[in-house]
Amino acid sequence: MANPGNSKTGPVLKVGVILQGLLLTIFLHLAAVVILAFLVSYCDWQAETKLLNLLAHVGVLAGAIMAGNRCERKAWLNGLLVGAAAFLILTWVAEKGMLFGTWLWWKRLFRMGPLAISGGILGGLKNT
Repeated sequence: MANPGNSKTGPVLKVGVILQGLLLTIFLHLAAVVILAFLVSYCDWQAETKLLNLLAHVGVLAGAIMAGNRCERKAWLNGLLVGAAAFLILTWVAEKGMLFGTWLWWKRLFRMGPLAISGGILGGLKNT
């Protein structure tokens, strides 16, 4: 059976693409940490929790956009996996190895999901 002209082939999940998006997310988080540490150390300023949350969400969104941009199919799924993996890694590091602990943790995970899906979809728009 022949494929229609606009049908995409290839694997649905690309592990390399997901890892690249995850690495971008972690790099953006580390860059934000270094910049904020410098500002807190040398300026009379304290970081707000809302700013830290915003930077975390921007990093995940950027990684999901990159993953969605580089995959051929199911950009939303690749973006979601980038967001979920980043969330698991960053909360594991921040909470000193504790995961799945509270209702608040699950609430944050479910809040990160739609953001990562949106990022994957935005990145996948060039593939249409």
